[in-house]
Amino acid sequence: MATLGTSRSAATMRFEGGLRPLVAFFVAATVFTTVVVLLADRLFGDGVLSPWVRIAYFVVGTTPVALLAWLALRVEGLRASDVGLSKRNVLPGLVVVTATWTVANLLGFVVATLGGDTVSVGLPPGMALVTWLAFAVSQFALLGLVEEFAYRGYVQNKLISLFGGGSNRARKVAGILVATLLFASIHIPQRLVIRGIATTDLLPALVGLFVYALLFAVIYELTRNIVLTGVLHGTFNFQPILVFREGGAAVSEVMLAVLPLIVVAVWAYRRWAKGARRDDFGVQSGPSVVATDGGP
Repeated sequence: MATLGTSRSAATMRFEGGLRPLVAFFVAATVFTTVVVLLADRLFGDGVLSPWVRIAYFVVGTTPVALLAWLALRVEGLRASDVGLSKRNVLPGLVVVTATWTVANLLGFVVATLGGDTVSVGLPPGMALVTWLAFAVSQFALLGLVEEFAYRGYVQNKLISLFGGGSNRARKVAGILVATLLFASIHIPQRLVIRGIATTDLLPALVGLFVYALLFAVIYELTRNIVLTGVLHGTFNFQPILVFREGGAAVSEVMLAVLPLIVVAVWAYRRWAKGARRDDFGVQSGPSVVATDGGP
């Protein structure tokens, strides 16, 4: 992945390439991801991965995608820091995600306790610390972060620029929707060929994935912080719920609290970042495939 740096101050996030870098990235990343998942399925099947094998698998599966996105950005004349992957965004991003899930777990504990349930706090029953950490590293620091860097940091920003989004909200929304649709579509080969999902079940699955991805697309556009969006994405893949009812069932109220808390956290972060991180909100620009009507 690109070396982390400090976002440079700029009025725009200018993409110098046309369609070619985007198409090359999307095709290469889709093929690579499908091949890796297919090979993993052949090697491991439904077997349980050891913690170190799990981390190694995600390192192998995500590093090339991150490098492809980084190379695409360099071809475009941009750096990782220009799309929100910078040292100074690490701490505020982690604080927002950690605070959101901490408060959600606390609210879940209070609600379950007031409801008369016996509640325990800790790791999921029967899961060793090293296993929990392997899942956390795989999802928070690898898969979630890389997917957000690649598909929000590069693909989403690039499509907004291609649509002539700039400060035009309608065109920006169109770019975000198409980017989200592309992100959902890369999962089609996995669903059909590897997981063997029936074609009749494919559309509902993709709709659910589209809605899920759209949430992170909006969060990224509002915060422009890849660390925040990436780690938060990972927490939805592997939910850090740490309160459990008697019998080992996770307290479901934690998840009910997370979404409204995210709304509040993103609103607060944006209010802060628009002043303290103003240069992170550059307007996406560059050669457009859509007439901009004289707009930026």
